[in-house]
Amino acid sequence: MDNAASEQTRAPNFQEGTVYHYSYDAQVESGLSTVDESGTTTQTSDNGQQAVTRIQSQVKVYFASQRRALLCMTQNKFGQFNEQRKQTDSNQCYEPLSIFEPKQIPQEQRQKLELCCQFDYVDGVIVRVQFDKQDEPWSKNMKRGVLNMIQMNLRQNNAQELATEQSRNQQEGNIEENESTQMRDQLAHSFTIPEVTVEGECQTTYTINTANPSKHCTQKSSDESNKQQQMPCSFNVTKSINHKQCSRIGDISAGLQTEQPQARCAQ
Repeated sequence: MDNAASEQTRAPNFQEGTVYHYSYDAQVESGLSTVDESGTTTQTSDNGQQAVTRIQSQVKVYFASQRRALLCMTQNKFGQFNEQRKQTDSNQCYEPLSIFEPKQIPQEQRQKLELCCQFDYVDGVIVRVQFDKQDEPWSKNMKRGVLNMIQMNLRQNNAQELATEQSRNQQEGNIEENESTQMRDQLAHSFTIPEVTVEGECQTTYTINTANPSKHCTQKSSDESNKQQQMPCSFNVTKSINHKQCSRIGDISAGLQTEQPQARCAQ
């Protein structure tokens, strides 16, 4: 995420005419569950029996303009697991693809998944999606899942605001410039907000770290002083969606806003 100006830190700064590459990993688990009197959901089986589907894909996103983009899924791999499984660390998002049984999908379905879709990207939020007229619901939903992760809603909490606050506190405390720079280099911030996804309005956690602590860029402060300050040039942003904490599911059952199907686009 570029940090060339304060306004650009509020969302990833995608460049017109540029292709961005993503590695997409997803794991879908299903199994019977029960709800006790307290409302807690638990698995009915104590042996960890679940059906698990694992998905891995290389995603290409081409921005024809800063607002309009094209998404394509390539090198799609699937795995399945239907036997007893040991319970792992709950903080782990997915298991390695190597432990799953490879699953081959028909060529026709693979071609559907490889159809591209277009979307509008405004201030870090996806506001409109257009699918190929030949695409099918299951394939569209998988692409919506990818769009969930590309959407970066950093407007309420962002690295620039945090770094500015740190800089102000350091100046008030008369901390030396080298100590101030060291603290900015250690910038790490995490926050959780409700965000509209395919599943509904879900709790989404963002974690922001400096990508290159030793490299800084000069920019104006976000307050009225317009003073020059040294800030990290780029950030790494990790996004995690908790699908177990979602609300308003029925209100957006159709997923992200969709327009009429588009004519088949060049891949």
